[in-house]
Amino acid sequence: YNLKQQNFAVSYYDTVTQESYDWNETHMMVAASTFKLPLNLYYYDMQLAGEITGDTMITKGSTLDEAHYQSLVYSNNELSYSLWRRIGDWPEYKQAMRKYFTMTDEEIPQNYYYDHLFCTRMMMDTLKVVWDGQENYTELIDDLKIACPDAYFKTYIDVDETPIAHKYGSFEGAENDVGIFYAEHPFLLAVYTQNVGESVVQDAARLAADYNAQQTELYKQQALQAQLLFRFFSR
Repeated sequence: YNLKQQNFAVSYYDTVTQESYDWNETHMMVAASTFKLPLNLYYYDMQLAGEITGDTMITKGSTLDEAHYQSLVYSNNELSYSLWRRIGDWPEYKQAMRKYFTMTDEEIPQNYYYDHLFCTRMMMDTLKVVWDGQENYTELIDDLKIACPDAYFKTYIDVDETPIAHKYGSFEGAENDVGIFYAEHPFLLAVYTQNVGESVVQDAARLAADYNAQQTELYKQQALQAQLLFRFFSR
């Protein structure tokens, strides 16, 4: 696919073994609709803190509950824009999203605050927050599981066998996806591309799932060998 630092970035994390892999993960790229993941998470945290309720009107015709659903399942832009404008202007909104990111001031370029840019490390940080607090984000995860059922990460994966909670995005050549794969060893994946097509995202998910399955089997074999060795030397 002629992938290079200007058109591709990926982050992978196995939630069981903590194995991780990143390539070009701090390179700022057009986020497309993946920005809606930390945005909606921000409002779920406000709800948990009692600062807002699902019945709060976001627009004249939509409550926060409806905005969540439309933004995450159908990637509704109008309601998503209403959510970020409620936080403040664009730089204030981008600053607010940083509560989920581990990157320091020195690692984040100034154009992050003024353009529609994120990176896969930011998305991976957000996915980890969702994974670690999943008991608090069941509605968000359920919405992501039913979103875009036959494309992006879900193109080659049997979602009945391995459910995927993902937020995809497509905008002016950017084809991105970020999500949680509920495999035997659940793993997190974030893929950003520019002008290379959705097939790269689809193949990245397939390859990550295959690799994860292989590593899971190897992990089980090594655990069994360790157990047998322990029993042998404990005699």
